[in-house]
Amino acid sequence: MTEKGIRLSSRKCEPGILGLHSDTYGFLIGGVTDRKEIHIAVGGFVLACTDREYAPGTPLTAGPGGKLTKMSLMERIIYPERMVGVFHQKEQSYTWNGIPVNGRHWIKVR
Repeated sequence: MTEKGIRLSSRKCEPGILGLHSDTYGFLIGGVTDRKEIHIAVGGFVLACTDREYAPGTPLTAGPGGKLTKMSLMERIIYPERMVGVFHQKEQSYTWNGIPVNGRHWIKVR
């Protein structure tokens, strides 16, 4: 979240994180530059893009280009509010409820 509205993250551990952008669950929130609404997941389990596959329970934060990335111990201590979820598991199927998975993984949103 910025003063100009909502956008995908452009760097690791950015301030103002609202939730995860996902088309599997979430609320529609407006404010992106082209005035379209985007899906934001603020709780539960969602399919989301990560920069790689992690061990279950790995804490994640916003990363460049909107992909989730692992938080360091120091980031968790200094910026606990910037943890957006934990890695749950890799999705084995190619589609979920008719939605292409495209390499996304299951994340527990916090």
